[in-house]
Amino acid sequence: MSISPHIHCTAKLTKLLKVKPAVAPPDADGWNANLFPIAGRKCIILVHKATFFSLIKYDVVKADLKDFPAFFRNLLREQLLLQWPMHAAAIDAWLGTMAPAVLSTSDNDKRTIGVMNRFVDEFTFKLDWFGTPLQEPHLRVANWNLNNNVVGGGTNRNAYTNPEEQMARLLGLPYDRVDAEQRYQQAKHVLDRMHLRLN
Repeated sequence: MSISPHIHCTAKLTKLLKVKPAVAPPDADGWNANLFPIAGRKCIILVHKATFFSLIKYDVVKADLKDFPAFFRNLLREQLLLQWPMHAAAIDAWLGTMAPAVLSTSDNDKRTIGVMNRFVDEFTFKLDWFGTPLQEPHLRVANWNLNNNVVGGGTNRNAYTNPEEQMARLLGLPYDRVDAEQRYQQAKHVLDRMHLRLN
């Protein structure tokens, strides 16, 4: 069974990428994406509709945007491997079923856009509050923290979910909150030594 990512872009990102409206297939795997600034640099956030799992790229350059479906796939793989380095084979197998992403204009999904805006606020606030260096390893771990958090939203306003846990279920990976701190420390260790690579 193939996965068909369909990325709905906000007006800012639509203009930057010159996106045109597209009809989502019935089996579309929906994402919302937005463009936002940090320290004068362009940043992109993508949030998965079904899980609220997020991807953030700091200091986006033109080369990143030449092939946005490839950019999205690489960013997704990088973040998944950071969250679950011990399940690289399963992650690559899952990504192997993924078709190239299709871009479209905004679908005005208030639920996901609301979570996305909260993530942008939280991401930028914490970077400033803790004086986090604006370097890739630190930013990847900051993104890790967003995914390993409690998020409210959905049809039941009193319900809360954890993006990482929901994504683990989607991937078919075992999930245990007890091992979260161990994986977090492993992620920091890997990134500090710059062992994480896209390929």
